[in-house]
Amino acid sequence: MYLYNQPTGDAHCDELIRYTNMAMQEAKSFGGNHIYQFEERLCEIAQERMEMLQALNHSELDNEFELYFQPQVDVKGNTVSAETLLRWFHPVLGLVPPGQFIPVAEEGRQIIKIGLWVMHKAFIQTKYWNETYGEFRISINISPIQFHEQSFVELVIGLIKFTQVNPQHITLELTEGVLIRNTNLALQKIQHLVSLGFHISIDDFGTGYSSLSYLQKLPIHELKIDQSFIRHIPDNENDVAIVDSILKLAHNKNLTVVAEGVELESQAAFLRETAPEVLIQGYLYSKPIPAADFEEKFLANPSKLKQTQTSLN
Repeated sequence: MYLYNQPTGDAHCDELIRYTNMAMQEAKSFGGNHIYQFEERLCEIAQERMEMLQALNHSELDNEFELYFQPQVDVKGNTVSAETLLRWFHPVLGLVPPGQFIPVAEEGRQIIKIGLWVMHKAFIQTKYWNETYGEFRISINISPIQFHEQSFVELVIGLIKFTQVNPQHITLELTEGVLIRNTNLALQKIQHLVSLGFHISIDDFGTGYSSLSYLQKLPIHELKIDQSFIRHIPDNENDVAIVDSILKLAHNKNLTVVAEGVELESQAAFLRETAPEVLIQGYLYSKPIPAADFEEKFLANPSKLKQTQTSLN
């Protein structure tokens, strides 16, 4: 439900309709069956979205976007993999946080073009690092909008041929939400991607799709524990119980587990005491950094990380 209090004379008719639509859309964003009264702030938000949408439409990917990488570290202090993260440096807007531009890009479907660019660059980076430093895995987030494009798998196959990357070195991260829309088709796509050699990770595990039945159907390789569950461990008993359950589930299903958002040594210690094979990702070891910095810090000089870990223990 939505509310708007405004005189309804002819002079206000168009404005009334526009403002009412804004309130309605805001109510829908909360999942429906909500009351939302129009506020002037909605006009500001709409204007900001429009400006960002126009900026995305006119963005030059190679000049404005850059891939950053955040390490995933095993119990021995080895950086065995990394997550690919996108940064947008707009010439006027400056550094635009992903949390701001990704939803707008998904709404306007620019995420399809951007996502393809990310995969292309990440595939090239993966191939180079594996040829230079030995076996190393890179994870790439796939937007549900991008995943559900009819030609998604064909585009991925084209990128494999063009970059000559080995898909066995790449993990594709999908959110649980991709299964809600056309579950059978989503399952077919995932099976096709696995047959090509990709690993599949379920990102933000436990925060989306309510049923665990898909774990019996999907050929997945990894679960990522959302940082919202990590933030308050080991002090919060409820979060400890949830994390412990996910770790045991993954162990029983022989799945890799990545815990993201780890900032404290106490968090890492709890995770590794419960499941020594867990991979740690978070500010405890590094914020996301550009490829050149990542290579110098974690691949060319891997002993630096182990020295850091020793000093923390």
